[in-house]
Amino acid sequence: MAEVTEKTGKTNGSKSVDTPGDIEAQLEAIRADVTALSSMMGAFFKDKVHEFEATAGAAADEATAKAKQARKYVEESVEQAEKALDHRVKENPLQSLAMAFGLGVLVAYLMRR
Repeated sequence: MAEVTEKTGKTNGSKSVDTPGDIEAQLEAIRADVTALSSMMGAFFKDKVHEFEATAGAAADEATAKAKQARKYVEESVEQAEKALDHRVKENPLQSLAMAFGLGVLVAYLMRR
């Protein structure tokens, strides 16, 4: 059951009485405002989610591109080192064979420990 409330008007000091119909109308207006506010907040958060997705997608694309560049750089460096080693072995085959033997002995000694 709705209560009847009194409110004091500040302009002329007279009192007015809200009827149950007025209170119901005010409650409906508040419900409509809350519904509108929740719709606006939902739209706001939806926009923020889309904005975040776009930013994250751009960051992922940039990271992928940088990873591809790094991989290409490493592959080229390894290829150059391989060519340099191959060239060195062809220039000095006996020295290369002695170094490989010495390295093998060192690795075997370290593995025994």
